[in-house]
Amino acid sequence: VEDVDITGNKMTVTKEADKFELDFHDVGWMNFVLVIMLVLVLITLVFAGGLCKAFRDCESPFEENVIKKMQHFAYSLIPWTIGSSGITAVKNLLVGETGFMLSVDLWMVLIVLVVFMLVSIFKYGAVLQQESDETL
Repeated sequence: VEDVDITGNKMTVTKEADKFELDFHDVGWMNFVLVIMLVLVLITLVFAGGLCKAFRDCESPFEENVIKKMQHFAYSLIPWTIGSSGITAVKNLLVGETGFMLSVDLWMVLIVLVVFMLVSIFKYGAVLQQESDETL
């Protein structure tokens, strides 16, 4: 950023060859989006912490408590796929792009799918362990 000029309720930012204006109303929307993202981070960290604690306290990783915590963690990642596209849309509107387009972050979708696959693998492992324990 080379220059910032604040006049009335507008802020003009000059960065290299680009120049754009923001209303303070736009800055309020940016702060709102930031708060939403911080809440998403907090929720995901709480579920990740619960999963780590379940792994630490378990006798076997195929216990029902571990699988339940892993499933909750996977569900906590779903808002990230929606949130990342929402952030991009809000950013484009604030910068002044006229088209409104929601996109999906394919990497986040892939991460969520991998975590759900791990949940199903652990569920199958729990079934196999239960069958093994019953035969002994």
